[in-house]
Amino acid sequence: VSYYCNYNITNKDLENFIYVSSAHPGKCVINGLILSPGEVHYDQTKCEKTTCDEKTMVYFLSCGIYKPPNDCKLGDAKYPDAPYPDCCPRHEICNGIAVDE
Repeated sequence: VSYYCNYNITNKDLENFIYVSSAHPGKCVINGLILSPGEVHYDQTKCEKTTCDEKTMVYFLSCGIYKPPNDCKLGDAKYPDAPYPDCCPRHEICNGIAVDE
């Protein structure tokens, strides 16, 4: 999913949606994170990759949705300290037993 904003929003309730800011011209501003065009940010807590392109369009990549087999649920991340996308795999717990490939 990508979003593009080419104007400034001054309503404080919308600050989390501003990707362009007059305080940081030519940069992507996302929830206080300031990225230069071409810069990539990895969020370890969410296992996401955020990229700012030359037109200050922001691209978010995340692990997506995975449905485990019946009688199974997703456990913790297998590699929580790895950068995206290596942090995506999760342990599967089936019938109370951890199952790993």
